[in-house]
Amino acid sequence: MVSRILTRIGLICAFSIAIIAITASLIFAGVRSGEAWATVAASLAVITSVFSSWSSQRVLELSEDAQKPYPYPSIDLKGRYELMQLCIVNTGGSPAHDIRILWKRPLLHPDGSIVRFAEISDAPDIPVLLPHESTSKLVGVAHEMYAKFENMNYSGELSFTDSSKRRYKIPFYISAESYRSSLTYSQEEPRTHYELQQIPNEIKRLTAEVRSLKGALENLDSIRNIDQSAS
Repeated sequence: MVSRILTRIGLICAFSIAIIAITASLIFAGVRSGEAWATVAASLAVITSVFSSWSSQRVLELSEDAQKPYPYPSIDLKGRYELMQLCIVNTGGSPAHDIRILWKRPLLHPDGSIVRFAEISDAPDIPVLLPHESTSKLVGVAHEMYAKFENMNYSGELSFTDSSKRRYKIPFYISAESYRSSLTYSQEEPRTHYELQQIPNEIKRLTAEVRSLKGALENLDSIRNIDQSAS
């Protein structure tokens, strides 16, 4: 940041000196002086160079910013059927280390506890998050959350470091209010996938019922055989 400021100050100083040189040469040497116009031409070349350098510097800064880590949280209700999750994705171009969530208005579980990625209080919420990688934490069942909490707007600060151990702090604001009165899913695939996931459990339940019925029939046949032998 300091180097960017110094670069801009240098360019502004060069631009100002060129303007002063043009003005001074025309005032003191006169409009008809060849030396004055030579100074004007040189100063205009400097001004052109300043504009070009300013644009190049801006492009360089944007490229550097794109390579920095940039994790940011969000509330997700579409990833898992009927479940609310807190997601953090690193949209930057380098890994984010030692990610810590510093809540101002915390997101809570249905039992009232604060949502955290780490169980240990002194540990970071997320040790490292690679570029374009995301992770999520279950918050609760969506309809239970909306029934329990009237205001689902949350804020805080995300603290993390880059690979050189430089620490950043990004304020964030997340909300689940947009999903409260709207359709969570625009299509039926999530519900279909959820129902398909229940098929193995239903097969296991039916298998257990069949085995239980088979055992009961075998016991009944054994009792009949004993009665027939006794008679």
